[in-house]
Amino acid sequence: MRTHGQELNRGGRRAMIQAAGASMRMMGKAQTVLLQNLEAQRMSPQEFRRLTAVVYPPPEAVPDAGVAAVPQASDPTNLAQLEAQLAALAPQLEDPKLTEAERLQLEQRRAGLRKYITQLELASGKDVKDANAALLKKHAERIAKAANPTFDELMAKPLEAVGTAGLPTP
Repeated sequence: MRTHGQELNRGGRRAMIQAAGASMRMMGKAQTVLLQNLEAQRMSPQEFRRLTAVVYPPPEAVPDAGVAAVPQASDPTNLAQLEAQLAALAPQLEDPKLTEAERLQLEQRRAGLRKYITQLELASGKDVKDANAALLKKHAERIAKAANPTFDELMAKPLEAVGTAGLPTP
């Protein structure tokens, strides 16, 4: 790029074409090195992108104005409400005036809430997210030094679209 700098500043077409060609060659070399390193790690470009998506989560989508967002069952606010309902059952169960039928009904409701909360947490991948969060925290300094989501996207996305550029995947 430096060799074409002055001519690029003047707007020469030939320099622009040569600079574009040099950029494409540089990208090709970088993608080749990425593929070689991924192959050495026995990882596909798709797996690499999925892992980097965990390290650099996409920005939160801004909801459209006037359109109500549809909450998912596993949203933290919904889980918190379910946990509050579960906690509210404990004092009711300690009431000595409860009949056996009422106590049984409350215990069944408590068991049902616990089961539902567990299912929602599993469906949301909470355990995996918690484990990933611990790993990310442990390696935060290393990640901060090497993190470049734009570069990773630039390098891996074209490889994913074509597969693995003809290379076998592990």
